[in-house]
Amino acid sequence: MTENSFGSRVKAARKGKKLTLQAMADKIGTSAGYLHDLEGDKNRPGVDVLTAIARALNVSTDYLLTGHDPPACLSPDELPQPVVRFVSSLEQAAAAAGQRTEDFRAVPLVEDAVAAGAARVMSDQVEGWAWVYGPLLGRRSNLVAVRIAGDSMAPVLPPGSVAVVDRGDRRITSRGAYLVRQDGGCTVKYLELDGHELVLIPENRAHRETRVTVADCQETPVVGRVVWSWTSWAPPNPDEDAGTAAEKRERYRAGKR
Repeated sequence: MTENSFGSRVKAARKGKKLTLQAMADKIGTSAGYLHDLEGDKNRPGVDVLTAIARALNVSTDYLLTGHDPPACLSPDELPQPVVRFVSSLEQAAAAAGQRTEDFRAVPLVEDAVAAGAARVMSDQVEGWAWVYGPLLGRRSNLVAVRIAGDSMAPVLPPGSVAVVDRGDRRITSRGAYLVRQDGGCTVKYLELDGHELVLIPENRAHRETRVTVADCQETPVVGRVVWSWTSWAPPNPDEDAGTAAEKRERYRAGKR
């Protein structure tokens, strides 16, 4: 670990908050050992963990990654909340979001079968639009959003979550979650390669690991990597006023669902 590295900045900020490794790990929903490896620059976090660290330490993701805050930086808690609206056009979604559209990326929300299919998503395959604060996605393209069904990835991705998948990123990493073709549908799992087999690993240990054989002549079953996710604190309700939504959000963040 160098004096000016990602790990050193996380460690310094954590100590500045007087948090032990275990206390910090509990706040961001990971293990002390994993956090120790991050601080030692032996690993790199995914988008969700990076955002959780920034929020817990009240610093920007830019600072953690580069050592510099962006101009007019917002703290993680001040970031515009991601919005999912079920509308027939982007114009309606922009009006519903109530935010500057240039700050957001519009990602089509589709069924997982569509996400795994053709490279181009057609308008009649779009259920709605996930509006995501742009810096959280960077310059990624070929993004689709899918809804999580089932609890195999809970509590990281509980049922009803929306996961944004980069279909151009199929590199398998130790902490990445991926959308994978399986049994005629798709599932989100952690992945490991074991020879000619792809090991699908659930977060929820009540579910078992499964394996997919990958022959040299076969197309990879990996659709893409999950680069961002959103967990709703309530079912989408267009008629809900902003004050009620904010109250629910604070209860969700406090763990009082």
